[in-house]
Amino acid sequence: ATDVGSVGHHEFLEVASVRDGVVVLTRPPTLVYGNSGANADLAGQRVFLVRVPYFTNVTVDGTLSANPWAAVPSGLGLVVFRASGAVTVGASGAIEASALGYRSNASSCNGVSGLPGESLAPQPATAPGDCYYETPAPSREPNRGGGGGGLSNCNRYACATQALGAGGAGASYGSLGVDGANNGAQHRGGAAGALYGAASLGDWFLGSGGGAGAGGTSGPGTITSGGTGGGLVFVEAPTITVRGRIASDGRAGGDNANCSLTSGSGSGGGGSGGTIYLSATTLVLTGSTVRATGAAGGCQGGGAGGAGRLRVDCSTLDGTPCAGLSSATTTPPAFVGAR
Repeated sequence: ATDVGSVGHHEFLEVASVRDGVVVLTRPPTLVYGNSGANADLAGQRVFLVRVPYFTNVTVDGTLSANPWAAVPSGLGLVVFRASGAVTVGASGAIEASALGYRSNASSCNGVSGLPGESLAPQPATAPGDCYYETPAPSREPNRGGGGGGLSNCNRYACATQALGAGGAGASYGSLGVDGANNGAQHRGGAAGALYGAASLGDWFLGSGGGAGAGGTSGPGTITSGGTGGGLVFVEAPTITVRGRIASDGRAGGDNANCSLTSGSGSGGGGSGGTIYLSATTLVLTGSTVRATGAAGGCQGGGAGGAGRLRVDCSTLDGTPCAGLSSATTTPPAFVGAR
């Protein structure tokens, strides 16, 4: 929760043997996965050893997806594989990582105000009975990339007026999300998350969760969750041809029950898009959809999520040399590097 400097670090390693629960690598890891910039202390960190399939040729005519992020080995939100030949996503095929990333939920610290979405670290502790972090920010502020939750004046159920709550904020990643809408002076919309990561994708991240909405004087049980962030897709092969879809979009924020009213409704913020990284000598994307977009916020005031990040490494893209290509070749804008 306090040391996130190693989040996003990754490297490909070969396994020499596995015996009695011990994995022996052909070389030691070279990156840092622990605390304070070293590997001597791994306390509190979650470091995953993930088997990456290495195929010859791959054809995807159905939908290839993964379990959503759950902070456990069986739920990492990753679709990652390599091939020595050709990878083809057919016109009816899809690699789908939308809404597989960091989460949001409808829980609250006091039954009324919403909490921020999940991001690079667990949510900070709140002061007992209140919707304020112990040091020092109110809960409407973001949890790094996760959108801030809507804040109500109804701490400890001491509600005044304004029956409708304020909106949760959109999560951020490659671009900023949108603040949640206020409802008068007493119910404040959440603040959008902060940018993180880099266009070069040296580190890999999931998209973040949107902030939950605030329930207003309608009280407990009216909290509306934000949307989940997008997951992560990495595909490496000499030739990658996509005729169908590769997507890592965020999920829309939840709609509060008061959508028909014109005031702030306490709806959730949208999740941010995730990560897509395609690495090939020959890359063909004509006629495809490759996207990592942020999702809309819930009705009447939930903030929209920001875009994710997309990188393409290639020698040729749709028959054109990759060197010097505009970063706007794909949607959303991608980092295009020569291979």
